[in-house]
Amino acid sequence: MNTYLIGVKKYFGGEYTFEIEAENKTDALIKARSGNAFIFCRDNVDDSTMRVIKKMNNGRK
Repeated sequence: MNTYLIGVKKYFGGEYTFEIEAENKTDALIKARSGNAFIFCRDNVDDSTMRVIKKMNNGRK
């Protein structure tokens, strides 16, 4: 599993970001659209602008 940083533009300026754990970018976007981290801010953001900003570096072991 990898950690991805997801960004969604707000209607009145700015961007809301949160992290999701997923296998790949496509899976991360699917989980982000239905995930609990996104539900509470849904009224203030434009769903169509959701994107993967970057894959977070989990550290090498």
